[in-house]
Amino acid sequence: MTFPATPLPVHVEIYVDGQWVDITSDVYTREDIVISRGRRDEGTDTDPGSCSFVLNNRDGKYSPRNPRSPYYRKIGRNTPIRVSVEWGGRRIPRFFGEISAWPPRWDLSGRDVYVPVEASGVLRRLGAGAEPLRDALYRYLLAQSPRAYWPLTDGPETWWAPCVSGRGGRFIPVVYVGDSARRPQYQEQELAEWLAPVAKVTDAERGVWRGQIYDQGSTSWAVDFIRVGPGGFDSLEIETGGAGTNADPYISWHLGFDHAYQELFVTYYTLGATTSSVVSIIGGFSDPESFTETPHMYRLAVSQSGSNVVVRVYRDGQLLRSVQDNVPLRPITAVTYNWWVPDDQIATHAGLGHIAVWNGNGPDLGELMSAFRGHAGEAAGRRIERVCAEAGIPFRGIGDLDDTQPVGPQEPTVPLELIQQAAAVDGGVLYEDRESAQLVYRTLRSRYNRGALLEEED
Repeated sequence: MTFPATPLPVHVEIYVDGQWVDITSDVYTREDIVISRGRRDEGTDTDPGSCSFVLNNRDGKYSPRNPRSPYYRKIGRNTPIRVSVEWGGRRIPRFFGEISAWPPRWDLSGRDVYVPVEASGVLRRLGAGAEPLRDALYRYLLAQSPRAYWPLTDGPETWWAPCVSGRGGRFIPVVYVGDSARRPQYQEQELAEWLAPVAKVTDAERGVWRGQIYDQGSTSWAVDFIRVGPGGFDSLEIETGGAGTNADPYISWHLGFDHAYQELFVTYYTLGATTSSVVSIIGGFSDPESFTETPHMYRLAVSQSGSNVVVRVYRDGQLLRSVQDNVPLRPITAVTYNWWVPDDQIATHAGLGHIAVWNGNGPDLGELMSAFRGHAGEAAGRRIERVCAEAGIPFRGIGDLDDTQPVGPQEPTVPLELIQQAAAVDGGVLYEDRESAQLVYRTLRSRYNRGALLEEED
């Protein structure tokens, strides 16, 4: 005996002009509506769902280029479709997907004109020709809308690196001592398997690498950047403008790196027409870790606190130094990396990347460092949720997404592969929703709990 004893009413609808249109009457009954979904054979990944049926097209209604069709220029590639059955006075969803093509067919007589429809679930589109995502750090920084952001991850033939956020100019090198024709060494500095390589400073003894900022920012600001290697007598200079006169001096801040003594320091520099001064805000302090081949994320943050200015230096999310002073603050007008690499058998040309300028204190350091580390240790369910959000994929989770297995660093690949990798680590089930164009993930723990609940109900 089969269930149900009689076929259930079927409804086939397409989404046109912002509403669902029932086309069931045009579906040929001579062919079955065939729906498939789930995993095939012993595969670990869920395959895209599919739905096939045949439409009566004798009046040309389902020919997208037919100007007499009511659906002219309204149907085409990836037209949404849903199929449901009616039972117990309600409609039960059986399939939701997209129609990728409307191929016209006819018999030898030319009287029977029809369209064999092949619809697929959202997984097909997500896996077809998707571009690999940029690395997690790039996407995180860009999503926070920095005032200016220079990734310095450009191709090896690049000379002037573009600013990818805000109104910043190109990051331009100028050689003071050495071959002026040398360009920065793009993609020469490896960071980690999950991060794109960045650039090394121009292979010359001395120079600057500078990016202008063209909009007016806050007087409180923060700058994040990655630096790798011993470097030389280097500094990240934060220019805050000034005409260079005694009444309106040029003012800049320096986060300095002294490779000889393995020290960091912060200075405040003013330059007028006939006067100049250097104020040591944070004197040299030992930090040998900053002069290794391990990449580090730095932040220099300066903010007003009453009548004083608070200056903070962070490495890898940890506060190294914090002091207060009464120097005046101005908005950032440019960021410059100054290098001097003497031939002392110690100094090297440092790697540099992901320079981001913020109004205020900058984004949360915990989130920033998580992105820097490729979100290693992130719960699998949360990775699926986050990647879907970043890629614009509707998502619904079933179960506690925090109660899923931790995953490793997120590599730069296509979103679907990242999602499937996380699902495989946790052992849950990833599938297409039957009611909408979204992915659903049921956690492994929720599957166990569901089984226990069913046993209690029995």
